[in-house]
Amino acid sequence: MDTANPKRSVTILTPYARYYGGVEQVNQMLVALLEKEGFITQIISHELLEDGLFLKIKKRLFGLNRLLAHHFSKHYAAETNVVICNGEYSFGVSHPAAINIFHGCYHGYASAVRPYIPKKEYQHLMRLADQQKRGSVGKYVIAVSRTVEKILEDHGIHVDAVINNSVDTEKFRPLPTIARNDRCLFVGSSDYYGKGFDILEKLVDMGVKIDCVTSIRPQDMRLGWLGNIPNENLPEYYARYKAFLLPSRFEGSSLVPMEAMACRTPIVITAVGAGPDIAMEIPEFVVDGPWETIPEKIIERLRTIEERYEYFSDRARDYVIRHHGYEDWKRKWLNTIDLVQHHSGESSK
Repeated sequence: MDTANPKRSVTILTPYARYYGGVEQVNQMLVALLEKEGFITQIISHELLEDGLFLKIKKRLFGLNRLLAHHFSKHYAAETNVVICNGEYSFGVSHPAAINIFHGCYHGYASAVRPYIPKKEYQHLMRLADQQKRGSVGKYVIAVSRTVEKILEDHGIHVDAVINNSVDTEKFRPLPTIARNDRCLFVGSSDYYGKGFDILEKLVDMGVKIDCVTSIRPQDMRLGWLGNIPNENLPEYYARYKAFLLPSRFEGSSLVPMEAMACRTPIVITAVGAGPDIAMEIPEFVVDGPWETIPEKIIERLRTIEERYEYFSDRARDYVIRHHGYEDWKRKWLNTIDLVQHHSGESSK
């Protein structure tokens, strides 16, 4: 690590650095912001560890989060001014200026999918939830939505601040030269019940045409599959589809609906993550209620949106600009890093 200016160094602990997920997008945005402000940054992730059979055994015995915490403590802690830990990657980290950011939480996810998964898998998720709780002790805790804040507080984790994720509205913008088709778009992981693929399949039964951006082909071959699309290429896909769908059973504050909205693409999502906040201003974009009623409600919302399509397209982008703008996100993160750094300095006196 470059130690020319150790008082301006920030390290991020996270499972993966090179991945298409929302957490990785936020990590990259943080790195870009901090480096522009003169900080030295470093991401500690799986990619730094020497791969092979020995690593697989250690991961199975100790967990990737504890291996990365040990790697950080051994090689980077002394030179790091502020460390930002993603979720359970705070577990095992001891540092005077530590931030624990929750993009989601295992306690909330486990509760949401419990009726659909084996008991053993649920117990594993709850062990991870316990690590998140124990790892948060003594750290400045940030939630990415009010929904995550409430779940964490219910689980006994005190949240110090809520910082909504930001969307680059220059990158994710309307592309009027691209004609919209009559299909809906899903972007997300291949988590069958977590992301609501069973709901997507029921929508297909009811005549809705859906294409999916996922790493693994959907089980139901009637769902179109576009594979993984790099984040920088997503704006043209959002612009091509009439609506974006995300019938998840749990989200922290998924970036993809916000990205779609920034491209003037109306969305229909479930009341998880940022859903309750969106529903306060644009209730037509959010559905709630018993899961067996969700497909019909989604179709009703799609019809409502289609009747006033330009109006809802404008509302979509306006909402993102007002609630997920870059400047507000930047200010909150820089203030938080200064606060944590100052507090650690006071505590060491």
